[in-house]
Amino acid sequence: MTDGEAGRVPGQDREHRRPATPVRLALRQAPAPPHGPGAVHRRRVHRGPRVHRHLLRDEAEPGGARPGPQLLSEAPARLPRPGPPGTAARTSVTVGILQIQPSEIMKLVLIVALSALWADKGANTGLGRVVLAVALAAVPAGLIYLQPDLGTVLVLVFLAFSIVVVAGARLRWIGLLVALSVGVFVLVLHLGLLHDYQIKRLTAFLDQSSKSTAAYNLQQSRTAVASGGLTGKGLFRGTQTNLDYVPENHTDFIFTVVGEETGFAGSLLLIGLFSFLVWRALRIAMMSKDQFGARLAAGVGAMLAFQLFVNVGMTIGIVPVVGIPLPFVSYGGSSLLTSFCAVGILMNIHMRRFV
Repeated sequence: MTDGEAGRVPGQDREHRRPATPVRLALRQAPAPPHGPGAVHRRRVHRGPRVHRHLLRDEAEPGGARPGPQLLSEAPARLPRPGPPGTAARTSVTVGILQIQPSEIMKLVLIVALSALWADKGANTGLGRVVLAVALAAVPAGLIYLQPDLGTVLVLVFLAFSIVVVAGARLRWIGLLVALSVGVFVLVLHLGLLHDYQIKRLTAFLDQSSKSTAAYNLQQSRTAVASGGLTGKGLFRGTQTNLDYVPENHTDFIFTVVGEETGFAGSLLLIGLFSFLVWRALRIAMMSKDQFGARLAAGVGAMLAFQLFVNVGMTIGIVPVVGIPLPFVSYGGSSLLTSFCAVGILMNIHMRRFV
């Protein structure tokens, strides 16, 4: 059994207890896992130029077949159109019988583009290069925000910030980025650009004892995690999640299933496995002799770490609910394939760390 197949157990649990949707959800998810190990394998063992990380660099660098700005400028035609005001995010496009979420793939595209921007050891780390990095991240982030998908926007912002820091940008420019991010957030709040449900999630985080629906969902999530105790109630035996007291517990709140059914021990094991994966990504980044590979590995590690922290933090109330899946565990084929590709890239970089 692969890690991805093991990670589908909580999602299958969710399907198991929803009589109206199991077949539909299972059919949508089924095409992703068989391709996942193949994606890892191709990026790991194939030594041809088609999967070598230098091909990604050549494609993304200025003057390449598809430079970073061009890669991101092609995104508007591929992204879903925004949904009607007041509705949930519309983040997927239909290709045949499959639904693909381009914003998940955009995470890796942005990592590649920003890594190529600082691929050379002596690359300029001045204001001009930082502004270009911000522009590269702002294009897809703005389009994805219109869907609206605030969670993915935050992931892209964190990825851009992480790679800028790893690239060795000057401290004053990093401080400027932080100030700019805070300023944009305050401006968004002041202009009322957040949707009603996003505002309710934020206020529920600030006042978790309120009687609002958003606060109730968070309270049920925390109750589910706490009720798991040390070893949990057993697979498929969670009451809070089986009885649908916790919303979206097959995607954004999947960690509630883990906490309730496997308890503190299972939750700690899952977090430990993710921490090991993030540590290996950072270790690979430090061992790589190639600057592009180092930036790429660091970006993948940052992506996995941020998504883990926010997804787990949402369920226990230490961060606002923004809608970020847990890699390898949450339901969603695009997220699963993106995670597999990210691991395959890490293995490719490690194999060629002395090249």
